Amino acid sequence: MTWPTEAHRLGAEEITLVDIQEPLSFGKEREAAEEVDAKFRWPVITKEIIHDGIKLDTGEIILADTVIISVGMCRILTFCPRRWRLCAGLSR
Repeated sequence: MTWPTEAHRLGAEEITLVDIQEPLSFGKEREAAEEVDAKFRWPVITKEIIHDGIKLDTGEIILADTVIISVGMCRILTFCPRRWRLCAGLSR
């Protein structure tokens, strides 16, 4: 999980990580993310990526200028627009 520290290095002012389960990060990577004040939110289910950020299954919207998708063990990307999934070689 190096992207939170890289996002900070490139000028991100706020960094929020959302996950469906407790993030599996640990050790130096987790500590580095916490050092740049990255906020961890879980359990969270993303329903849709929208123009202003992400919409959760609860209806809450987390505002964001940029959304970075990091897929771990499971490639369920139904919250992504279909054209993105097709570009990634996924049919669903």
